[in-house]
Amino acid sequence: MPHVLVVTPQHGSPPTVPMGAGEVPAVRGDSFTIEHCLHPEHLPRRLRLAPPSAIVLPLRPGAAPAAEATIREVRALCPEVPVVVLCPPSPDGAAVLAAARAGAEHFAFSPTDDLTRVLRRVITPRARSSAVRGAVEARLDALPPLARRLLEVSMRHDPPPTRVPALARAMGLPMRTLRRMLTRRGWPPPKTLLDAGRALRALLALADGMPPVQAATSAGFASPRAVPRALRRLLAQTTDGRPPRPLRAQLPRLLELLETSLVERRGTHSGGWRASA
Repeated sequence: MPHVLVVTPQHGSPPTVPMGAGEVPAVRGDSFTIEHCLHPEHLPRRLRLAPPSAIVLPLRPGAAPAAEATIREVRALCPEVPVVVLCPPSPDGAAVLAAARAGAEHFAFSPTDDLTRVLRRVITPRARSSAVRGAVEARLDALPPLARRLLEVSMRHDPPPTRVPALARAMGLPMRTLRRMLTRRGWPPPKTLLDAGRALRALLALADGMPPVQAATSAGFASPRAVPRALRRLLAQTTDGRPPRPLRAQLPRLLELLETSLVERRGTHSGGWRASA
């Protein structure tokens, strides 16, 4: 379950009533576990132990410099953890701007914004990204070493290889050697495997919240329509008893993850395409 760390004032108990003078409203529901950090000087040690899913920092009147310093500290120690700044009614505009410059990405303005909803918007995409990455890694772990290496290079090499010679160079192999290794094993040609790895690159970009068109182009595809086709092509070439069997066993789930991510991202980014096209 996602865990939220609330950096609260050093005095008193963690407040649970609507925010007044620097107080923190209660977070409703059972979507998160909540921890209060009453002593900001202990924050670095706490973050090194286990980074939370998100940090809530009240922007108390007159405490803007301290809040700015805390935000910079969080950004340095845990740049991947989102910071939600909780602003009081009629906040100081200069303090809000300073918090944004320090690295805060999200703001909740009391009493207009519901802190629980803000946290859900912030945390849910990160949880989705983590789940997709975990699923992809688990399926890559089940593959033979050569297939795993080829797909990982296709997914992660910068810039992404779009042709077999570039793939072979990134793998440190002559192109003829790569083709021979795949042919000897009875596997699909390297271009088919390369395109599948690029499709997985697009899947990870989608899971991180990238719009479909941008995710496709970042992986070297002309459009989002071309992304699932790459996995379907590989799936077609590994059916009817053709090797590699471990890859054939993992492809349906990877294709399902990709098509689901395309549909979900299409709901928030228009583009005039269909995932099944």
